Amino acid sequence: MDYTVEQSGALKQPPEKISRLMRKNVSSAINDTVRPALDIVRGPIPKGESGLYQSIKLKRATIAKPEGTIDSQHPLLEVVEEKTSPHLILPRGSVSDMVAGTSHRALRFKIKGQVFFAARVKHPGTKGKHSWKRAFEFVEAGLGPAIQAAVEAAISGQEYTSGPRAYTNRETPVPLAYNPLK
Repeated sequence: MDYTVEQSGALKQPPEKISRLMRKNVSSAINDTVRPALDIVRGPIPKGESGLYQSIKLKRATIAKPEGTIDSQHPLLEVVEEKTSPHLILPRGSVSDMVAGTSHRALRFKIKGQVFFAARVKHPGTKGKHSWKRAFEFVEAGLGPAIQAAVEAAISGQEYTSGPRAYTNRETPVPLAYNPLK
């Protein structure tokens, strides 16, 4: 028996071209998966004065570095993301000044548009947003199929194009495969 193997699709191209197309497709697949995850992370966070919303940044994947990351170094991130127990909030400054009553600092906050000042606030605690966990689950579920489609496109000599977005709408991006009620 004689077999004949013919090159087709990307295999007709030089190896450098195939490699570049593969890297381009994979980085596009990563970006198409990580970008909606940024919306998931930012979704429950208000765009207020704290600057937390604006501190959450996306680093897009590139051909040279196929890594997409979402990052924030904001000091309030952990407080918003994780559950907190009831606690006392004091203005910044020396604790000894607060105890001695010589501190002139006060907390300033808004409730329904009205500004309030207080020497201390008894915070009731929070349930936590857990949006980073939901974003991770979204990426974990969608990245494998996206990269598989990108590699298959590269093997056939085509550029990767993502299908419809894997979430319902831009305001409340929830992956179709993720149901928090289950």
